[in-house]
Amino acid sequence: MEGVREADPVRALINPNKLKMDYDDKIISIGFEHDFAVGDVFEWCNTGTYWLIYL
Repeated sequence: MEGVREADPVRALINPNKLKMDYDDKIISIGFEHDFAVGDVFEWCNTGTYWLIYL
């Protein structure tokens, strides 16, 4: 897949924000040195789920 890169795991703090019927909203806290930005998709290793950063 073009534009997809695999990187070493990064530690982050992920806290619940809202749980709705159609989506689950979390707050992620991560250092700026890891260059996460709006539109990035990451895998949460503990759950094997993928998340989109939208704010």
